[in-house]
Amino acid sequence: GAAERSAARTTVRMLESLVRIAQAHARLMFREEVTEQDALVAASLVDACNHINACGDDMHAGFPADPEAAYQADADAMRRRLFPEDASPSSKRPRSGW
Repeated sequence: GAAERSAARTTVRMLESLVRIAQAHARLMFREEVTEQDALVAASLVDACNHINACGDDMHAGFPADPEAAYQADADAMRRRLFPEDASPSSKRPRSGW
């Protein structure tokens, strides 16, 4: 019924938002194409904002000395949360853009 249509619409809106956030991150990184890294950053940002306590301490964190390593660590953590059945670190798998 109406609740199912509303849930589906919310899901579509969330996916559209994730795409826009990933595109914005790609532009921020001076890339013309969205990479897996951009998508993972978008998912991580939305997840952090949905769990406001997770955002609290990170809001005042400084910039990492090695941003690529920090991205890789965050991406590995997000992959483990999204795909627990495939817990191997991404360093063992080839990934485009990293």
